[in-house]
Amino acid sequence: AQATETMAGTPAHDETLRALRALMTLPESDRKVEGLVRDAMVEIARTGCVRFTWDVTRPAMVALMRASMKEFARDQRSTGAKVDVGPPRAEDAAAMDAAERLASDLASFPAPPFTSQRLCELLLAPREYYTKIEKLVHAVEKLMTVTGTVASSNAPPDKPDDVDVNPARVRHEKDPVNLEQTAFVSSLVRAPPEAPATAPAPAP
Repeated sequence: AQATETMAGTPAHDETLRALRALMTLPESDRKVEGLVRDAMVEIARTGCVRFTWDVTRPAMVALMRASMKEFARDQRSTGAKVDVGPPRAEDAAAMDAAERLASDLASFPAPPFTSQRLCELLLAPREYYTKIEKLVHAVEKLMTVTGTVASSNAPPDKPDDVDVNPARVRHEKDPVNLEQTAFVSSLVRAPPEAPATAPAPAP
């Protein structure tokens, strides 16, 4: 669905806010990212702007992360040949555990992480980027090692607030390949398109 830009005070903004608040009242197991709630996530992926306060946006983003990663793991298991007969494989169980852990990490952020746009892009359409759940988990985990957050606003955010608060950061600090991880995170964030070359002016 195409997201509608939701400026504060407009009917679209108010309807989406009601949908996000309604999601908050549901048990975590019943939260589904669809309709206006999904549109809000699509808008973050498209614009990088978090229109609503984090207290109402966070449950939707956490639900998106949990559902997207678990659905990816189930789909991978159901499309696998022969090996999927019997109990789930150890790597499948590990991936499901990782999905739950990362969702909990996201829920601990006091404000939208600086990588919110890329997280939403990835979680809304994970198969556009990866074919294996292990790779998806790896990418999401790297995006969760950020310390910066952005403010919720009706205008595009400027700079991240440097707040070191999330549990994933602790794991990142202990990782011996920290520099490699940092480069990997940078590669996940889209670079701005290069300006087209201009043709030289003809000689008089």
